[in-house]
Amino acid sequence: MKKPDSLKSSVIALAVVQASNYILPLISVPYLARILGVESFGKVIFAQAFMMYFILLVEYGFSWSATRKVAASRNDRMKLGEIFINVFCSQWLLVIFSAFICSGLVFLFDNLRVNAHFYALAFLSVLGGALFPLWFLQGIEKMRMAALFQFVGRFLGLILLFLVVKNSSDVEWAIFSISISAVLVGIFSLIFIFRGDFFCFCKPSLYGVVNELKEGWVLFTSRVYISSYAILMPLALGWMMGPVALACYNVADKLRSGAQSLINPITQAFFPRISFLMKNNKDAILPLLRKSAIGIFFVSLAASFLLFFFAEDLIKIIAGSGYEQAVVVLQWMSPIPLFVGVSNLLGVQIMIPLGMGREFNRSFMFAALLCLAMMWPMIDVAAEKGAAITLLIAEFFGCALISFYLWRRFNGKISSGE
Repeated sequence: MKKPDSLKSSVIALAVVQASNYILPLISVPYLARILGVESFGKVIFAQAFMMYFILLVEYGFSWSATRKVAASRNDRMKLGEIFINVFCSQWLLVIFSAFICSGLVFLFDNLRVNAHFYALAFLSVLGGALFPLWFLQGIEKMRMAALFQFVGRFLGLILLFLVVKNSSDVEWAIFSISISAVLVGIFSLIFIFRGDFFCFCKPSLYGVVNELKEGWVLFTSRVYISSYAILMPLALGWMMGPVALACYNVADKLRSGAQSLINPITQAFFPRISFLMKNNKDAILPLLRKSAIGIFFVSLAASFLLFFFAEDLIKIIAGSGYEQAVVVLQWMSPIPLFVGVSNLLGVQIMIPLGMGREFNRSFMFAALLCLAMMWPMIDVAAEKGAAITLLIAEFFGCALISFYLWRRFNGKISSGE
């Protein structure tokens, strides 16, 4: 097995790609918001939000379950080959399933069917998700290349967007430009993997595919719960209050998610290393967790602070006039990066490697149920501000439950090594 990237280089590489993920939307979102106008921009956002459900389905729980398996088996080329081909085939079965479900929903509802071509173009992003085996690159700790592919693919998509989106009628081109970048990222990564010498190729097996789906199920349901309210929120808001309210919410949410993503380099770099050490050297885990905790806490706290106190300036820079209501939305969202940072540290880096997937799953199941119960009345009463408050409460509740389950697991048991 080739030597994995160092933790330091992985964090730096991931920080670079996260910075690009933040900077590129800072360029594309203001451009689309101004060129398309509020209503057309809201249609683009709605198509993207609709596809997020199918992207989530195709990603399944593999970003955690498969990453953990690859990390633990990275010195076994035959085992790596089995994991890769079975997970890859599993994802394409999920793509086919997603295509049937998406087509059925679009032709079932009149307000979706009228813009069916929007959703056909947006489905390219689902194909891109299946083509990009981030779970494998993360497991073998080759995040520098993953970061490079993501940056190049998104940069090319941005260039295409500037070339083809010229007025408010170019909604189709806007959706295509955003979606095709995901396909490019996947193609670049597969070329790198197939040309590399990472594993022994083998045929997929029905048992292997079914087993990967079974192992990823619990963590997939966790991802569903975590993402359901974040993805459903803009859909519900756009459905109930129209594209203008959705556009204001989306501008604030883009800033929130961009700031929140600053913790991803730490989480993504440390998770495979902790999974590897859990099997091979448990004594080395605690020092790594201390480093990760310090980094996550200070980065997420700084992100929340900046979002709250500079909300008005950020909205003016990003979206310009017509988006004033987004300021108060962003201020309500500002504590979310801190709660998500704590959830990532305790949940992804401790609970999942410890095999506490069910408790992790249960935490966000209850958070999702709370969010779903609050979502419709809060949006009905306070529109985009109500959506932001609901999201904040759900993230806090999920973080609190994760903390409770870990406290219960280790209360009085630390000395026994459990």
